[in-house]
Amino acid sequence: MKGHFIAKSNLSKSPGSVFPDANKSMQRLRYLFLHDLSVEQLTITLTLWLTSKLSKVNSENPVPEFVRLRASDPIRPNSYRIIQEGGDESWVEFSIQTQIQKKNILFWQPAPRAFNQLFWQALRHKSYNKPIISDKEKNQLLEFLTSSLTRFPEQQNIPIAHKTAWNNYITHCAHKDAQLNALAKASLITEKKLAYGSSCYYIATTTRHLRRDNYQAYNRYIDRLLSAAKKEGISAFTNENDPYYDTDPLLNKNASEAGYLNREANTIPIVIIKNHVITEDEGVYVGTRRRVSTDQASRWLQTLNLELANIRPKSRKPVTTQLIAYHNLLTHIIAIHLITYCGCRPTHAISPAKGAIGLSSMCLRDKGKARIINFPRHIKDYIAHYRQHLQLIYSRFGVLHTENEPLLFLLNTSGKKEFLTAKSLRRFTAASSNAHVPYHFRKAYAQSLFEVGCPTHIFNRLMGHSQYGEQFGQLTQYAYDQQQDQVWTNRVAEYLGGPQETLC
Repeated sequence: MKGHFIAKSNLSKSPGSVFPDANKSMQRLRYLFLHDLSVEQLTITLTLWLTSKLSKVNSENPVPEFVRLRASDPIRPNSYRIIQEGGDESWVEFSIQTQIQKKNILFWQPAPRAFNQLFWQALRHKSYNKPIISDKEKNQLLEFLTSSLTRFPEQQNIPIAHKTAWNNYITHCAHKDAQLNALAKASLITEKKLAYGSSCYYIATTTRHLRRDNYQAYNRYIDRLLSAAKKEGISAFTNENDPYYDTDPLLNKNASEAGYLNREANTIPIVIIKNHVITEDEGVYVGTRRRVSTDQASRWLQTLNLELANIRPKSRKPVTTQLIAYHNLLTHIIAIHLITYCGCRPTHAISPAKGAIGLSSMCLRDKGKARIINFPRHIKDYIAHYRQHLQLIYSRFGVLHTENEPLLFLLNTSGKKEFLTAKSLRRFTAASSNAHVPYHFRKAYAQSLFEVGCPTHIFNRLMGHSQYGEQFGQLTQYAYDQQQDQVWTNRVAEYLGGPQETLC
């Protein structure tokens, strides 16, 4: 693929870009209900669509065999279960099998609100551990899924989404969804197609959180189709050819939800019901393990500040060794703060040029691109204190320092300037932070952004993540973007517990 088409493809996958056409996609969904599919066939088709596996179905890869399991049975691929707590609403869950960071993940996913009634109709009378549809029905469904579109009279002269676009509707929406975090995107999109996949290596969560994120995402993507149907005067999606419906299977985006879906704010519990006893599973850990927790990072930085206060020279003409030790520790502390509170890469341009620092932000040359870094309040004070401290270093050691040279530098035992490098910073963290490496603190910053709910496009911008061509036509960072970056930078500083004391 040529560079121009790669750039166009990457731009189309950027969070915050335009979602697929709702009217065309709605008509394709309606087409399923106009066809003579049974409720079980509809359920399997929509499940494959939700898991972005519909495009894989062909003559060589036929429709998978789906079964219903008990609420206490171990999860397995291509399965459903029905959860009912007491007299609460019954809710269908289906299994999602995906790969995140090259690790296979299998978890129960609650059905979207609008699909639950339909799924329940298909499953409620089915036997456990037996195929939901027969081989004959599977062959009929395969023939339908691989056949060309045959318009019904109700859809004549109406634009309908192409089969490929429809099959990948969930994938396209997940890519463009700024509310969906990287790990949730990875659970809905195959790893080969996932944009910004590197973000998955910076954050961590559990499948309990993924269930909540995916459930809300599914509801958003399907609700926009039902809203489009309402505007067109299509109030219900009904299959009148199936005689086993007790009621018409309405796709209702306002359907009542089971209580366990809203019991917790950020997660959906994994309920296990056995012998009428209800328990909950803790879920599976997903994401990076090589990171320092936000509490550990905050405590260590506070310890460094106390150590710096203890060795700070008290006299106007301090001893050379004491001044050098203070300067080097101050330099390392500011570098670690830039990584932990601003997300700077410890292996690329750790220190900005002296002339590239403003009152509230700085500009770094990061991976060949200019990257704007916003400061939380305490780092503004740190930079101001460091600049003032450098005046003493210049006069004491005669160090030459131009505007184009890095602001942060170290001094050797002779008072000669040495550049702050990734290697020297790694040695410092290894000696004083229980063998943590600088990159662990960048991951702490990413995890903090994730936990405070930072939108995906701002997350990628603050982390310096980008793909070729995604910024075509938007190379200018507008005042609103800078304002939003500053807002989330301040939230992370508050979440991490920015130092209360200054270095002055």
